[in-house]
Amino acid sequence: PGWIKKFTEVTRFIVTPHDKSPEDISPKPTIFLPSIAEIKVHKAGTYLCHLEENIPDVFKIDWKEKNVKTILQSQQGNTVKTEDTYMKFSWVIVTEESLDKEHQCIVKDERNKERVNQEIDFPSINKGMCV
Repeated sequence: PGWIKKFTEVTRFIVTPHDKSPEDISPKPTIFLPSIAEIKVHKAGTYLCHLEENIPDVFKIDWKEKNVKTILQSQQGNTVKTEDTYMKFSWVIVTEESLDKEHQCIVKDERNKERVNQEIDFPSINKGMCV
């Protein structure tokens, strides 16, 4: 008789300090806008969202145009351990057709399904920068 393989959904058990509010353990975002040179040369721009978090891999990052529900194709960097936190990058390339639209980086906390997602606004490249 051979082995039987069973695949099951993985459950993570995460312990957080009881004296910390959700805001204390939420990721701290830093945003980066595209350079003027990138926009002029490539007729596109890269928005980048950098998150510092206390617990690895419990946050999902999506991108969308503001006021539109469709999730855009984006890239995710690996989660990296620093001295006392973790960091993660996500970026989306905005094409010439969308340079005049505002975009959002949506951070979803997988620990709390009822909680409102963190929405980080990125200005329109054409309006937010002097190109």
